[in-house]
Amino acid sequence: MRFAYDGDWAYPGYHPNGDNTYAYNNDKNRDTISQELRLVSTENSKLFNATTDWLLGFYGLRLNEDNHTTDNFGTNLISDYRNTRVAAFAQLDYQHSESQVLSAGLRIENHDLSYADNNDESFNPDETLWGGHINFTQQLSAQHSAYAAVSRGYKGAGFNTGLSSGADPALLRYKQETALNYELGVKSFNLNHALTTSISLFYMQRDNPQFNGYTFVGNNFVYFTENFDKATNYGLEAEFDWQVNDQWSLFGSLGLLSTDVSGTPVSATFEVENREQAHAPNYQYLLGAQYRSEKGLFARFSINGLDAFYFSNSHSQKSSAYFLVNARMGYEAGKWSAFLWVRNLLGEEYATRGFFFANEPTFSIEEEYIRLGAPRHFGATLRLYF
Repeated sequence: MRFAYDGDWAYPGYHPNGDNTYAYNNDKNRDTISQELRLVSTENSKLFNATTDWLLGFYGLRLNEDNHTTDNFGTNLISDYRNTRVAAFAQLDYQHSESQVLSAGLRIENHDLSYADNNDESFNPDETLWGGHINFTQQLSAQHSAYAAVSRGYKGAGFNTGLSSGADPALLRYKQETALNYELGVKSFNLNHALTTSISLFYMQRDNPQFNGYTFVGNNFVYFTENFDKATNYGLEAEFDWQVNDQWSLFGSLGLLSTDVSGTPVSATFEVENREQAHAPNYQYLLGAQYRSEKGLFARFSINGLDAFYFSNSHSQKSSAYFLVNARMGYEAGKWSAFLWVRNLLGEEYATRGFFFANEPTFSIEEEYIRLGAPRHFGATLRLYF
């Protein structure tokens, strides 16, 4: 893999005493083997008087990866990485009545990692994690059903490699994250099943949440994963799909999100307290229409947008809210289809990442530098089905 980029984040000639074309090169060899086995109940093997379906499973993974990384900053990193995972999981689905189902599941997983490189870095974390869920579904009528769910999820602990000499020791390792999720929802079929809708409310409590961060060590950017103290996410998700007639359909979705995070980023000089999480816009939406005729003509148009969001937990710079328009039209036959498409039809200029640091020659004035999303682009696609 070769990633070439503008090394000084400025226009050509801004720093006239050197070449600003930089590259990151990575030669990688990765071998992976994994296997999952599931035992699933049949009608004749249900438990508790044939009221309960069951599932029992096992999972294993072995990953070996060797890397050799070089770049313009003098990096010559040779590393060896091993990842072994073993898991067991089970689930019971109890049919209390024709309209009520109670489901419970549990997963236990062991992560055994090892890493070593020619910079005398060595990490060997080994931990066992667990997660699970309890769901209750109630069929309210032929058209409506409701559910309530509680689940526990996890992300394993890990380590940050390739940090330059002098890096903060707190950056070297990060702890596992756990999350408790609570969710309530309703699903409905209306207009003789022509209109499908769903709406859900959720609340998530995250402990030792893992976030991406960055800082400077010497003259180099250093990217890493770090833990904060706690974080919460809660909000609403809704969507609909309406088949208006044989040719036209309308679809859309809306997400409302409120987040807060507390902790002290390793790379920041301030404490984050009850602030919105990075890359967590307060709203996101999608609205579209689709036409498909019996003769094979096809067209689709959609608008999707999102609110402003913080670029990072380590500074207070934010994006702007934006929306994108996408379109596609063409012809579909039994064994082939052809269509023209355009994304970002209006040529919206929008930021997907943002950094805040001093880059001018005095290196004393911090400014915002952003990475833009894809501009307007279009093409043609031909598909054949065999």
